Amino acid sequence: MGTDAVANSPVGGDRRQTSWRLRRLTGLTVVLFPWNLFWDQRSVLLTLVRTQIARRHRRSLLGWAWNVIQPGSQAILLYVATRGAVRVPESASPLGGFGIFFAAFIIGQGMGEIVGRGPTLVSERPGWVKGSLFPLELLAPTAVGVALYRIIPGGLLGIAAVAIGDGAAAGVSTLAAFTVGLLVAIVWGTALGLAFAALGVYLRDAVLAAPVITMALIFMSPLYVDPDSGGILGLLLKLNPLTIPMDLILYGMSWIPDHPVHAMVGLISTFIVLWASAIVFRRTSANFADYI
Repeated sequence: MGTDAVANSPVGGDRRQTSWRLRRLTGLTVVLFPWNLFWDQRSVLLTLVRTQIARRHRRSLLGWAWNVIQPGSQAILLYVATRGAVRVPESASPLGGFGIFFAAFIIGQGMGEIVGRGPTLVSERPGWVKGSLFPLELLAPTAVGVALYRIIPGGLLGIAAVAIGDGAAAGVSTLAAFTVGLLVAIVWGTALGLAFAALGVYLRDAVLAAPVITMALIFMSPLYVDPDSGGILGLLLKLNPLTIPMDLILYGMSWIPDHPVHAMVGLISTFIVLWASAIVFRRTSANFADYI
């Protein structure tokens, strides 16, 4: 797979470098990284995602249905057990309220899956580190792609519940907010995947800390924490990568004009964090082989 992933053919008589792993990033290439890598290797990325999904369903009777059964059952139990603490808009019907909760919860669960998988993305593949020129940066968006396979069906189920409970207009509004929030979550998930993948090579503690971080992401999110909270709790809420995606789902697209500074700073910082994570990952990857 490594050879197929990195091979580039001559274009217009000019031969490009044969591997992103060996390629020097300069000028505009640095600014556009890692998006230029993801686009250039999009076919390989899609193949990796399909392979991981196929492995999930191997020897499974229900297959795809688990994408709804597993998060749906967890959300129902969590919603019933913590209904008094969940911050879902009161104007929604019971079914619509659960739909909003589920749409936000499924994004949180997907982000948790990425964080939990992140520390082992590189450490479990010593052959890819030592024996090929495969661009290891593709492992993080692969984890995001597999998580999306679960997020999208669950999110659509939550949106359908909103449409049934509160009407078609509310369903369309939630769909728009979910789409924008999901795009933000995708960028954040890729950034966290890269960061934890690099950290997991050097520190075993990253693997053990991942479940704690996953739990913190959900319970210190707008689903449970008042945005007006001060002190450490309020700061953690602002730093939580799930805050903007969940706020969009909970309050709709109107949340953006109501909080323009927060939205703008949050969106810009999301892309900056991804760029910084990708650059740090690339620079530290040269030493991965010494630790695996």
